[in-house]
Amino acid sequence: MSASVPPPDQPAVRRSRGSRRGLAIGLTCAVAVVIAVVVLLRNAPAGVPAAGGPVTSPTPSGPPTRASATPGRDGPHTGLTPRSSRLYNVAYTRGSATCATRQERPPLPDAWLVAHLQQLSDCLVELNREPLAAQGITLTRPMVKGFQVQADTACGVISRYAFYCPEDRSIYVDLRSDDNWRFYGGMRLGYFAVITHEFGHHLQLAGGITEGYADLMARAGDEQRLELSRRSELQATCFSAVAYGALWRSVGATERDVSQLLDYFDRNNDEVTREGTHGNSRTMRDWFHRGLGERTSSYDSCNTWVAAPDQVD
Repeated sequence: MSASVPPPDQPAVRRSRGSRRGLAIGLTCAVAVVIAVVVLLRNAPAGVPAAGGPVTSPTPSGPPTRASATPGRDGPHTGLTPRSSRLYNVAYTRGSATCATRQERPPLPDAWLVAHLQQLSDCLVELNREPLAAQGITLTRPMVKGFQVQADTACGVISRYAFYCPEDRSIYVDLRSDDNWRFYGGMRLGYFAVITHEFGHHLQLAGGITEGYADLMARAGDEQRLELSRRSELQATCFSAVAYGALWRSVGATERDVSQLLDYFDRNNDEVTREGTHGNSRTMRDWFHRGLGERTSSYDSCNTWVAAPDQVD
């Protein structure tokens, strides 16, 4: 691993354990579909404060410049459900937000990795917190936690390289994964890519989407569960693209960075893994472009829950 980059300050990371086992949601294709749906997610209101405490500005980074959020094209949405969440009323003009967090290229030394990913996640909290608050949605601060090989979490023992656990509102990242070109290690904005996707699942929780997803999964058969998983994952991919759009200038994004991510989709999709949980290369590319937009990046463009089945293959 490269050691030329000075380490960022290490934020405090709270490690949370729980006895419940539930729904873990990740960027990479899973070994199997996780279908043990958490009763807690169906009963608890979305956006309740997390145990990690109030949102704090990342260090040494400053808060991003706020973008003006505009109503979604199909809005205004008034609910907190997968099909109509008030989250969908939020949109950003391309490149209108800034965040001082440095964009490091993989790989970083393991000792620095969690701190850097936490800074990126904190930037996304600052980007979204006020626009979501205007919609009556409380956005909490997810914690980034590193592991090797597998992680014993509130959502179960997981061995994927990156995933989000809604039960403890934490993003888990395998510290070895940024060394691997097949995963996000081959992208200049690889860290931004993985965090924006997993943070997309955190936005789903805040917007009531995860709770509705859990209800649907509890009633679905096997094939329906696969389709529901794809709807959730493709939406997180689309939400990731909204972050790319909002912070386009701030992170120095270029069309080459987009091409690297599209190449990643070609290497990691359901046509390769035969799992049926995340979408094929075509749909992953399509939903990313929808979220990115041309001039405006909108969460409303990411409503996979009303899309036809062939749009979430």
